Amino acid sequence: MRSSFALRQPSALLPRLASCCSGLYAACQRISREEKAITQLKELPDYLLRDLGISPGEIESVVRDGFADSSPRGRG
Repeated sequence: MRSSFALRQPSALLPRLASCCSGLYAACQRISREEKAITQLKELPDYLLRDLGISPGEIESVVRDGFADSSPRGRG
């Protein structure tokens, strides 16, 4: 009975391992896209960032978290 359980266990782990690997790959891709966007936005002059409604200090948080502005002036 025990050897039968031992044979089933590795096959049950394969889908979980595949899911974990695909999740890790997706997270790495997202981080890579975020870093590229941050680099590109940091290269823009301040007047263009202002047109977008972003200050230079907000670039990373806006890229990673999106606009979280709840002020009456809003964004856009």
